[in-house]
Amino acid sequence: MFRLTPRNVLILKHYLTRRKRALTYYSKKLEEIEDWSSSRTEFSNFYYELEESNLMDLASLLALILNVKYELVMYYFSEVRNDGSLHAHIAKYFAQNSKLRDSKAEYARRIGWYAIARILKPATIVETGVAQGMGSCILSLALMNNAKDGAEGYYYGTDIDPNAGGMYSEPYSSFGEIIYGDSIQSLKELNVTIDLFINDSNHDFDYERSEYETIKKSLKQESFILGDNSHVSDSLRNFSIANNRQYVFFREVPKDHWYPGAGIGISFMRQDI
Repeated sequence: MFRLTPRNVLILKHYLTRRKRALTYYSKKLEEIEDWSSSRTEFSNFYYELEESNLMDLASLLALILNVKYELVMYYFSEVRNDGSLHAHIAKYFAQNSKLRDSKAEYARRIGWYAIARILKPATIVETGVAQGMGSCILSLALMNNAKDGAEGYYYGTDIDPNAGGMYSEPYSSFGEIIYGDSIQSLKELNVTIDLFINDSNHDFDYERSEYETIKKSLKQESFILGDNSHVSDSLRNFSIANNRQYVFFREVPKDHWYPGAGIGISFMRQDI
């Protein structure tokens, strides 16, 4: 039986004071969990915006890696964020799907993918694991805008789920296609040079590593690899070290969402090293 002795009162006061202090860092997240729990949104692969300071950090990192001005990266961020046609396309898809009717066209770290694709002007983009197809649409928008600049490109998405990619339709699907089946087998059969590769399929460590090993022969020195699960897996970092590639990691800070954030692992080869 707990007795309210002077010493126990001090212990309880100490506990409650410290607990209250710690909860101030999570109270907003707990409120966001309550709101999310009663809504009809995606159950994984979450959609949200990033905190503005986090966007600026991402832009600074990409400017350094890609050797371009910070203002150019921010311009491309603005380009995709303010594209009304893309926003309407995704919003329409959500509205037609009762399980996703409360979801929002918010792109999170995918705007980093977009900026990289706009700057690199890749002839071939490959993404494994397309899910609903938001990334497919964003990457194809980059190819669409690159084509206006005179740089043609094509997107290949892979997914084992035959129902994946429901969002990926015209006009975006004019710039690519989705290949259904096991991603590693699809990559083995895809006879193309890969300029930009994005891993977002089965996040088992060995499977992810196998994807990188499979595409290694299809990479050139200028090719970039993005790991969408690098916040929990060191597959891309290990692959980069073993293959004399540079590796950096960016961690997201979601805005108004309970999810703690994922990140982007970026693997590339510096021309001056």
